[in-house]
Parts: sequence; C-alpha cells; structure tokens
Amino acid sequence: MLPAARHAHGFTLLELVVVLALIGVILGFARLSLGDGGAAARLEHDARTLAAALRLAQEEAVVDEREFGLRLGADGYAFMRLVDRRWQPLKDAQALRPRHVDGERRLTLAIDGQAVPLPDQLQQVVRPQVFLLSSGEATPFCVAVADRRERAWRVCMAGDGTVDVAPPERG
Repeated sequence: MLPAARHAHGFTLLELVVVLALIGVILGFARLSLGDGGAAARLEHDARTLAAALRLAQEEAVVDEREFGLRLGADGYAFMRLVDRRWQPLKDAQALRPRHVDGERRLTLAIDGQAVPLPDQLQQVVRPQVFLLSSGEATPFCVAVADRRERAWRVCMAGDGTVDVAPPERG
C-alpha cells in the first residue's frame, strides 16, 4: 500500500513573490497619484524660512537702530544693512545669510500690490527692493515662493512690520 499523500498548507515561494510584486506595483501607483516627492513641503519650508528671517531682520533693525534691506532675485534673496549711507551685504549673521531656491522653485515680488519684475539671478541685484526700518516700519510687500505647478506660498510684510504666511489657494 502507498502512503497517503500529504497536502502542505501554505504558499509556495512563487506565490509569495507574485503577491509582493503586485503590492509593490500598487504602492508605486499610489505614490505617483498622491505624492509629489516632497515638493509641497519644500515650498512651505522656503516660505516659512523667509518669514522667520524677515521677523529676525525687523527685530534687529529696531534693536540696533539700523536700516535693513532685502534684495530679491527669482532664484533667492539676501539681506543688507545700511552702513555710512551705503548698502552692505550681511556677512556676520548666519540666520540672515543669502538663501537660494532650487531650479524647481521661483520667487516673485509685489510691492503695494504691484508686481515687480525680478532678475533671474540674485547676483544681478545690487540694491534692496524692500526696506525694514529702525522705526519698525517696512515697505509693504509680498513674496511668492512658487513651483512649476504654479502652487505658491505667500510671505507678506505689512507697513507696520508684521509678517504673514499664506498657503497656496485651493482651486
């Protein structure tokens, strides 16, 4: 007599590999449809970094009783200080060092609601476009940090020196 055949309970290696491959494909499609690779987070980070730097520069302008300026290009921004009637770049302030956005993001500027054209590169800008005064007042302006998908975080400074950050509008 032949021994009774045993039936193994479980999955074969091939079945497991096929299931894992299908799960990988499904997760890949889900990632493509839901995520943008962190681009939205980088936009928000750039906007909040600018807002924090503006608040710090405004405080330093008031405390040091010196005028500060902000020069902007489409690829970044840098703070300046008025010294002996000449605008000088800040070299000793790490928190207010020049910052650049990568090629995926661009800056735009509006002063008192009017768009101001920015050169492509920050190094093309010699003088500040906006001013942070020792009195606590500032040029009213908004900077938009936008990506290629036209999503933009807005950082606005009012004439009294208050700073506001606004997320992209939902459309």
